Amino acid sequence: MSARFRGTFGAFRSTEGAGARRPLPSCFKHYDRVLVGADRAPGRLLKCEKKAPGTGFYFKVKTDAGDWRWPDVLILAGTGANVATCEAGEGRFMTDQTGDGLLCPKHNAEIFGSAEEHALDAADPVRNRGNSHKWKPGRRR
Repeated sequence: MSARFRGTFGAFRSTEGAGARRPLPSCFKHYDRVLVGADRAPGRLLKCEKKAPGTGFYFKVKTDAGDWRWPDVLILAGTGANVATCEAGEGRFMTDQTGDGLLCPKHNAEIFGSAEEHALDAADPVRNRGNSHKWKPGRRR
């Protein structure tokens, strides 16, 4: 499959035919808030089933204005004004950080754990490590 660069917004289109589209980066999932197109219209990314059952799925974006668009130029909506590219999934996302080595929220949660998981770990009581059945606190020989 050959691809050509289209504009300055990072979109690629296949030159093999209208039906051949490159897959979305792994940073995106169903019902994510995204900015789509050159005008960065806000909307939701939706995973749609093809008309013929069992033939697969495709992604479309339904903008807040109500129109449907192909996800050619996608940015994962988030906090911040900077657009960064995820090092793990090659998807673009909004952030308040700058620099190299940034991860999108999905890959950051997969690698380092989500905020909910960190809160659960902090709430757990401290457990003894190692051979805890042989050691009893407060007992001396």
